[in-house]
Amino acid sequence: MSPNQDTCPALTEMEQAMINWVGRAFGIPENFLFQDSPESSQGGGTVTESASDAIFCAVLAARQWKINQVVEEQHRTGGMKYDTIHDIAKRLVVYCSRDAHSCIEKACKLAMLRCRPIQPKEENQWGITGEEIEEQIKKDINRELIPCFIDCTLGTIPTASCDKLTSIWPVAKKYGLWLHVDAAYAGSTFIDPKNREVA
Repeated sequence: MSPNQDTCPALTEMEQAMINWVGRAFGIPENFLFQDSPESSQGGGTVTESASDAIFCAVLAARQWKINQVVEEQHRTGGMKYDTIHDIAKRLVVYCSRDAHSCIEKACKLAMLRCRPIQPKEENQWGITGEEIEEQIKKDINRELIPCFIDCTLGTIPTASCDKLTSIWPVAKKYGLWLHVDAAYAGSTFIDPKNREVA
């Protein structure tokens, strides 16, 4: 949908109210939601037509966010390691479970990013862990690639398993990566607080 105040203020307010309502139902912290002044708010979201569209929007936003970070860092330090934005973009890497929905790999292809699907293991209840992602991140940094985005799936299509969000988000924070939680399949179960411990 993505309305804005100029084209449709009523629909914009309804979208923001709905996102906050759903976020609170899932127990998401307030700083991830729209605040009283959406212009100054760091939280929020948008309603998309499908989960595939949501992931594609997240990948594109993360790509631009990481490119901006790298460019700012180059200007701040005075070292121009990459000549163009294209040089940065072609080094960006997305991490996900091999059991994540196929739309994440399609989104990466459309955004021209590298995708690193990680094979989940039975001993982790078929979810990937932060340790597994960090191992791949270190390999990619050694290859002079730029880690950008982690897709954490809560409810995979093949097994309905959940990636280990509690071990993944610290890795995303440590390396400054965009963390996207795809809960399209199992997310509705998190309305019941007792189900939130699965991730």
